[in-house]
Amino acid sequence: MKKIFFVLFLCANSLFVLALFAKDSGDDGWRKKQLYKGFTIFERINPEGGILPLKVSGVINTRVDYLMEHLRAIEGQTAWTTDLAVKTTLKDISPKQAITYSLTDMPWPLDDRRLVLDNLLKLDKKRKLLFILSKSVDFAPVPEP
Repeated sequence: MKKIFFVLFLCANSLFVLALFAKDSGDDGWRKKQLYKGFTIFERINPEGGILPLKVSGVINTRVDYLMEHLRAIEGQTAWTTDLAVKTTLKDISPKQAITYSLTDMPWPLDDRRLVLDNLLKLDKKRKLLFILSKSVDFAPVPEP
């Protein structure tokens, strides 16, 4: 179970859109990058430069409500996420949305990674898709590292 959550954390906290239970992305600009432990990783060229958009697609055999509950359990993520020093909720917006702060201990010579993200869980029952939408936001006050 730790491996599944590590993959989810990696995607959600690296400004990726994670689409679980999704089919091949077709010709919508996404290019298949690689297959990793049953998950297909797609990338799309960002014409503005900056962060490379990524999407991960795969099947997790569990109940969706169980998965969503664990994705919202922010404070427990340091127990199963490698090098995550701090993860905390700055503001609960709804049961499916929160602004979070995380501090990841990066190896030298890199600086530690600080993220303030607006995270939204979106469930499309009809298409059997769960999306984790994360974007960087300005939020004050941000905890000191």
